[in-house]
Amino acid sequence: MTSPTITNNTQAANGSCLQGYCFSTYDTLVEKLGEPLTGFSGDGKVTCEWIIEFPDNTVGTIYDWKTGETPREEYNWHIGGKGVNVVEKVGEFLNLPTTESRV
Repeated sequence: MTSPTITNNTQAANGSCLQGYCFSTYDTLVEKLGEPLTGFSGDGKVTCEWIIEFPDNTVGTIYDWKTGETPREEYNWHIGGKGVNVVEKVGEFLNLPTTESRV
């Protein structure tokens, strides 16, 4: 089975929106995913983000939202995607607890 790819392809994440949350620390995410993308949010609402491309072409993002600075303690990181199925995929890939958004 092919593993997901961590990418800096921000175009792949275009059109994604909040689907759920992943409860973790910044250090745990860096350990599992590497360093995040930073400095690309023109409005300052996102300080860091990881983009995950799954073998079935599903794209998920993990990001902070309106925190002012990158959270270092436990935080409900936002999971973005184009369908709620991305929440389960991210949770399974990272082996971390996730919840779907109620929006």
